[in-house]
Amino acid sequence: MYRNTIYRKETLQGKVYSELLRNIVTGKFPPGTPLPSRTELENEFNAGKETIKKVLKKLAENGYIHPRCRRSALVAKKLPSHHYTIAMPVCVADSLNEFDYLDSPWGYLIFNSVSVALLQKGHTMLVLDGKANNGMLPSQIDGVVMLGDDQFNYRGNYPDLPILMINPQQKRALGALTCDFSEAFTKVAVYFLSVGVKHVLLLGFNAPKRELLFDYAQNNFVGTLLEQGFDSNNILYGPAECCYERADAEMAVSEFLSAAPQGPVCVLASGDMLAQGAVDAAKKFQRCIKKDFFAVGCTGLKEVEKWDVPISTAGTPFEKLGQRAAEMIIDYIASGNAPEAEYVKSQFIKRNS
Repeated sequence: MYRNTIYRKETLQGKVYSELLRNIVTGKFPPGTPLPSRTELENEFNAGKETIKKVLKKLAENGYIHPRCRRSALVAKKLPSHHYTIAMPVCVADSLNEFDYLDSPWGYLIFNSVSVALLQKGHTMLVLDGKANNGMLPSQIDGVVMLGDDQFNYRGNYPDLPILMINPQQKRALGALTCDFSEAFTKVAVYFLSVGVKHVLLLGFNAPKRELLFDYAQNNFVGTLLEQGFDSNNILYGPAECCYERADAEMAVSEFLSAAPQGPVCVLASGDMLAQGAVDAAKKFQRCIKKDFFAVGCTGLKEVEKWDVPISTAGTPFEKLGQRAAEMIIDYIASGNAPEAEYVKSQFIKRNS
């Protein structure tokens, strides 16, 4: 288990240093401008001369200010680059289940996009099994990015630690970044039903994802398609247990098509490999792709562009999500202020499926 040295009482010197550093980094004291005088700083922070002297010395040693004889120090014209270490817990658990996000394509792509974006900015991501460490964090961690909610109560145990949550249940919470593929999928379902598709098969979605899709379907279908005479029973759920395997998806869709559903069919799959398996089944039943059979995935794998039938994708723009997550957690660490909740718009990439 890691020894926790993050949650500790901060000294007055540390508080003064953190506050001045935050004001410099956030531009309250712009580059090239003078800091308040030592006397003003002593009064503002109710600190002694020796404390302020040590704080200014540390800021100068770290490259944030340039001391001047008998005058206020100047903020450096070019601030030093930072190197932060960001933790991302991968394993979550409740009373019934344990889930490792890296076991799913969607989770892996989220982690990868955030990791790449942090690396491009000169920072490091540490993949952390929070369950194995009983929710404890390494002492060198500067911030945390997590998928979903705070299961380990990091906010309670580390109240001063910057924490960014991606797709938490409370979408508008401070320090939250949301990109909900359910919205994109529902809009795609609405589109296909509106252009004459008779059956939309949702394939490989577990219970929580089905609930998200159901909520969006209720909001989008009511007042639109349902009132125009479309039957909500045309939106069907395939087996949730066929998670990521192409062969499993082919088997499930073959069983569906063997019942000879009338009219065009669209399969919305929880992964691109599942969508490819659906295409395999359609070919076996001599369904014409893009005419009476459509398949859409959601993991956004770049390799799908080179497949025999390039798979259309509805869902998360992972690169954009990772870049924004990196920017938000870095700004959060530098400023100490939790960012407002943000939403990254889902996307639909149309290809030949």
